[in-house]
Amino acid sequence: MYNYPVPQANDVPFAVTIRKDLQKKKNSTATVGKKLAIMSLVTGGVLDVGFSLIIPMLGGTFLGIYLDKRFGATPKFTLLLLFLGLILGTVNVYRLMVKLIKKTT
Repeated sequence: MYNYPVPQANDVPFAVTIRKDLQKKKNSTATVGKKLAIMSLVTGGVLDVGFSLIIPMLGGTFLGIYLDKRFGATPKFTLLLLFLGLILGTVNVYRLMVKLIKKTT
């Protein structure tokens, strides 16, 4: 069959970057660990921001559609709860960004 080479740690650019950082005398293992921790906080923070903004908007929209069908007020509840979800999502994003900034500094 085919003979493919096994990927090594040096093939991954991120691993190469960490290895080079460790080889420098001014960077210790703790510094590299701190960089990795900050990267994971930022990545998790981006996901949290997205979900914190989208979930209240979708929840408000679906609840509004349900209430409009139930009470016969076609766009009123949907629009009201959509904008309420947008406002709540924005407040959530602000709170998450404040926490993220405090953790990374």
